[in-house]
Amino acid sequence: MIFPIWSESYLRRFPVLTTFLISLNFIIFLASYGRINYERRKINEINFELLKIEYSIYLKNMDQFKEFSDENRYTILNKVRESLKEGNVNIDEKDYELWRKKYDELISFRENLLVRKVGFIPKKFNFYSLITSLFFHSSWMHIIGNMWFLFLVGINIEDVWGRPFFLLFYLLSGIIANFFHMGLNYSDVPLIGASGAIAGVMGAFTFRFFKNKIKMFIFLPPLLGTFDVMAGIIFPLWFVQQLFNAIYIENSGVAFWAHVGGFLFGLLVSVIMKFSNIEKKVFEEKIEETIETVDKDFRDGVEKISSGDKEGGIELLLKYLKNNPDNIDAIIEIGKTYYEMGNYSVSANYFKKLIDLLYKKKQYDLMIQIFNDYLRDENLKSYTTPGDIYKIVEAYMNKDYSDMSISLGLANKKEELAKAVEILIECYKRYKDSSEAPIILLKLIKLLVNSGNKTQAEQVYNEIKKRFPKYEEQANAFLKGGYL
Repeated sequence: MIFPIWSESYLRRFPVLTTFLISLNFIIFLASYGRINYERRKINEINFELLKIEYSIYLKNMDQFKEFSDENRYTILNKVRESLKEGNVNIDEKDYELWRKKYDELISFRENLLVRKVGFIPKKFNFYSLITSLFFHSSWMHIIGNMWFLFLVGINIEDVWGRPFFLLFYLLSGIIANFFHMGLNYSDVPLIGASGAIAGVMGAFTFRFFKNKIKMFIFLPPLLGTFDVMAGIIFPLWFVQQLFNAIYIENSGVAFWAHVGGFLFGLLVSVIMKFSNIEKKVFEEKIEETIETVDKDFRDGVEKISSGDKEGGIELLLKYLKNNPDNIDAIIEIGKTYYEMGNYSVSANYFKKLIDLLYKKKQYDLMIQIFNDYLRDENLKSYTTPGDIYKIVEAYMNKDYSDMSISLGLANKKEELAKAVEILIECYKRYKDSSEAPIILLKLIKLLVNSGNKTQAEQVYNEIKKRFPKYEEQANAFLKGGYL
């Protein structure tokens, strides 16, 4: 099993509409699941009873069904039912009446199923079902899978296209997906579920956020863990799989053509938005205006600081930060202002808070930038602890060093790890006589070995051997590429 568990997101505001759509789908599911589940069981019971009657008729009248004798039982009973419907067989009148009564019960119950009232049925087209079908689901796995994908991609598209257009786009994606399904699968089977609409959002995400990382979970024993892959790779692979299934798999119960149609529509809309510049000209300005209104305390706080009222500005920024504790810009402004006021300890604490926040979010590049821009300042570096430094070193080790990043000039692993080594050496010099010193040296050995600098790693090993002999065994294990 390979499944996406997270998508790289940089949101400017809370995804209200995506949250609403997910909540609405779950509310409708909880309200309808009992009936759908009951109707599923009931129709299976009626159909099973009908099959028993048909099998009994088949056994009593085998001479009339000789042409079916080489088929499997399921095919035989299907053909027996068709023969009875068409009146092509001469059977006992009581048997026929018994069969007809049960068959009429099946048809009557089937026509009143909730999924047939709200689902999209190609052979019984009506406009309202194009929408209602998008909000009903048949099982827990069905809705959880769909809503998880909607969350992963919807929050980003809502953020860049705005809530009104995102809602219109979402509904249109579902409608187009239904039409695509109807054009290539003209059946009497009802279609329910949001997957066609979500496929549209995935198509838009693929083009608009091509380079964004999708964290995948893999469970294919002995493989177990997570890995990152670009949206522009994983979602097109998903599309190819859906297209293959649509062409070669029959009667699966999954609307693969709806997925294909929705994805292509979303991709097309995203391309049009990009090259027509609609997103930038129309949506971006309106969204920014909305964000400015919501972030009035932040804007006013920055203006007060710029005009010289630093304490008044900080007061407004702290008020804003109380409601938006993870806002990076607010934390930076507060840290910078306290620095300008000469309150270095408080300034350092805010920048350290930001480092912790970025560390939890695994935003390693920004984390390193904040550290180098602020916490390496002569007035602030004394407030950093070895624990802070370890996080920065880990950020250097875990940041993106993929071939694509290197080719774009975004990272050079050797140079970046050399900076991490420099930071650890500075840390060791500051804490040379503390109990933390041997731990710093052990981490330095590990970093040097990972960066291929074995000679310098041996020098650090000799330092440990000389000053901290009880750590010699651990240092030797690190030198050989082992772990504590």
